[in-house]
Amino acid sequence: MYVITFEDYTPPPKYDGIAWSEIHIQESASESGPWTEIDVQSLSPVDADPTEPMARSFTTDQATLPNGWYQIIFRDPAASTALPTTPVQNVPDETMPYLPTLADIGAIMRARTKTVNGDEIGTFNDETRPTGEEVNRIIMQAASDVTSGVDTDIPESAYRWARQAITYRAAKLIEISYFPEQIATGRSPYPEYNALFDEALGWLKEAIGRELAEETLGEDILPGQPFWTFPPPDVLVGWTTKM
Repeated sequence: MYVITFEDYTPPPKYDGIAWSEIHIQESASESGPWTEIDVQSLSPVDADPTEPMARSFTTDQATLPNGWYQIIFRDPAASTALPTTPVQNVPDETMPYLPTLADIGAIMRARTKTVNGDEIGTFNDETRPTGEEVNRIIMQAASDVTSGVDTDIPESAYRWARQAITYRAAKLIEISYFPEQIATGRSPYPEYNALFDEALGWLKEAIGRELAEETLGEDILPGQPFWTFPPPDVLVGWTTKM
């Protein structure tokens, strides 16, 4: 289980004199659902004036996904419900703000985002193969692979390339894990993902090296200008693009 805190959620005003009394927390592996209710909590105190509801903050320890999507539904004692809030993703922003989302992976793997009915939806959820939960686990594995040589303290200037490298690494892992027979017969885009991964990884290494050089030499290094730096021994060691 995972602990998630939701801050400053203000329910819509009500004009029937009945205040909202509960929050229903729903979870999904995809921004578009399907949704599963994981927790119900009572609101306390109840709004004295339902037309001017107060902002609420609350925490659940019933989340089951490492970086799943969540929405909130407010409900009153008469079983009337508000529209779901805008879905938000539980992403560890402070530690890995460069992580790609399910939609990022789906954007480059649209042919793999088909439901059991054959509909191409552009992302991964419970009806795709792999599922959204499975892709989330693959994203974390890909992030671990990419950051193994630089730790997770990647400079902000390199976030773009870190996200792309993780995205293409995840795509490679999906192809290897779920469609190996297509790789063997040349019907998989695995070679293209591999080339794109190599390119993104190269740009990531250069961006990190440039950041280190700027810290040492100043910020006057021009694009394309050669620079030399000697990073700590544990930085950029053990990089590999072969799998």
